[in-house]
Amino acid sequence: MKLIPIIAAAVSLCAAAPAFSAVTLDFEGTTSFSSIDNFYNGGTDGAGVSGVNYGVAFSGSALALDGSDSTLATPFTAPSGTHVFFAPDAPAVLNVASGFTTGLVFAYSSIVGTTEVKVFDGLNATGATLATFMLGANSSAFELFSSVSKGFAGTAYSVSFGDNLGNIAYDNVTIGAVPEPGSVLLMALGLALVGVVARRQRQD
Repeated sequence: MKLIPIIAAAVSLCAAAPAFSAVTLDFEGTTSFSSIDNFYNGGTDGAGVSGVNYGVAFSGSALALDGSDSTLATPFTAPSGTHVFFAPDAPAVLNVASGFTTGLVFAYSSIVGTTEVKVFDGLNATGATLATFMLGANSSAFELFSSVSKGFAGTAYSVSFGDNLGNIAYDNVTIGAVPEPGSVLLMALGLALVGVVARRQRQD
């Protein structure tokens, strides 16, 4: 068994593997009370501030909020520092065009009611539901953030953050990972070596 074709095949697998890996969205750097929009999709927030490109976009209802903003009746501290996101007018949806697997982790603070967060296998909160979070109130003035997580099978493309509008804030949203190219290469090379050893043993 020749290694060159196997290595070439491994490299082609790497090229075909999804480039998306786990990222955490902490909303730091966004402008308070501006739409997050494409801040994490290589674009800008609603105030024109440039973000980074993680391939993650939010619906226009998702707004950034600086917990230290002097206009707030009760300023608060976020797990990531100062910034969170919330949706005052309509349920916010996070879309990941390349998809993500494994699970979802985030911190939340809710002052009243129950919020249902759902992970979907289609964009824009469509398709089958892969995971559901039921979040109860855990604070009186966003002074406490709780971290929650869930794993799921399959590939997710969107997350709906419920309709408890204006009563819940989110931070450190971590979306899970698909195999990274380096992992695929190591796995392929490992299989190649196993094949070489097996062939030599048969020849002996």
